[in-house]
Amino acid sequence: MKLLLKENWNISTSKGQVGEEIVRRSIEKLAQYEGYQISALHDLYIPKSDGSRSQIDHVMVTNKGIFVIETKNYGGWIYGSEKAPYWTQTFQNHKQKFKNPLHQNYGHIESLKSFLGEKFADIPYYSVVVFTNRSELKFREPFRNSDVIHPEDLKRVVDQYQSDVLPLFSQQEIRVRLKVLERRDQENIKEVQQAHI
Repeated sequence: MKLLLKENWNISTSKGQVGEEIVRRSIEKLAQYEGYQISALHDLYIPKSDGSRSQIDHVMVTNKGIFVIETKNYGGWIYGSEKAPYWTQTFQNHKQKFKNPLHQNYGHIESLKSFLGEKFADIPYYSVVVFTNRSELKFREPFRNSDVIHPEDLKRVVDQYQSDVLPLFSQQEIRVRLKVLERRDQENIKEVQQAHI
């Protein structure tokens, strides 16, 4: 897959974009199944009360609630636990720590709830972290409040939740509210990314 990169974008940025594109395609495939009410938004920048922005890779608005998806395009073996502040990526004889993406996604959900307001405070929000198939997930304990999966497991995750908790008109209203936060304009992307950093 070819990516158009700006001069100042580094390799990790392009790797992240590739991972996000893989997950985007998995979401699009899932939305084609009969009986699924799914509309997806990608690369959202949610304004926070302190003036900064929270960047969310993918949001799926469904009749089951809102799925907030963080994408990680990491290789190697991935170790971690739900409460640990850092997880570990291991490949060959090298280990590297990275921030727990579940904590990161919890912050995303809180920003999203705050942005959507009281009207949508009581609907279900689901945290999903998707690692691309470059990684092997080596978790010893199941996660209670989140799902950590590969892209092909997304349907299984959605299927485990009860249907019809969010009516279609509410789904449409949420989508309209969030649509303006998608950042597709290449002229503004550098400015938006700087604000996110």
